[in-house]
Amino acid sequence: MQSPAFSVQVALRYLAAHNISLKFSNDGAWKLGKTTFQPLTAHTSGYQSIDASGHQILLNYRTQRSLQKFVPQVTLTEVLVGKINPSTVNNKIILIGTTAESFQDYSSTPYITNEGAIEKIPGVILQAQMISQLLGAALDGRSLLWAWSVWQEIIWIWGWSITGSLLAWYVRPLFYLGIATSIAIASLYGVCFVILIQCSAWIPLVPSAIALISSIILIAYWIKDFSHSA
Repeated sequence: MQSPAFSVQVALRYLAAHNISLKFSNDGAWKLGKTTFQPLTAHTSGYQSIDASGHQILLNYRTQRSLQKFVPQVTLTEVLVGKINPSTVNNKIILIGTTAESFQDYSSTPYITNEGAIEKIPGVILQAQMISQLLGAALDGRSLLWAWSVWQEIIWIWGWSITGSLLAWYVRPLFYLGIATSIAIASLYGVCFVILIQCSAWIPLVPSAIALISSIILIAYWIKDFSHSA
């Protein structure tokens, strides 16, 4: 049996004081308090053919203020000179680490900076994010990121493919077809975004958009070629 990750060990120690211990469901998933943690599989939404060994889960980042400032932070100097009120750290989880870029302990995130670059956070902040997710889910029932099954995603993508085919079949003028395509893509993006925010579900966006546009192009080309042949 593999040893639990650092974030898991810290979270379990904290939860033990709340009489919450790690349990397992019938299918082997972790259960902590109010939440069951379903592990990733080799085929999970955008992750395909990954090494899903162990019990890996998606990380639902906390973004209040920023990815790095979602938890209080103090410097070593403030601690040494006694500027820290003991009540602010009493019964709290304390992580000690560095945020200096010179240590090169930074990890990439799914977020983008204002300059358009991939946002990176220090390792100690990443650990805090993971611990926070475990505690929030176990104590408060905070939602976890999850994905549909392969068959649900196939049906979803095929649905948008059929939508594209119908648009190309019934909307013949290219100008209006372009407008209809833009509305369909905007609707797809809006639906995926709302479901992600409201339900924490990661559903296919890019494959669905490709299926939609490909179907429109193929049907429109077939109609044009068929009309010329006739």
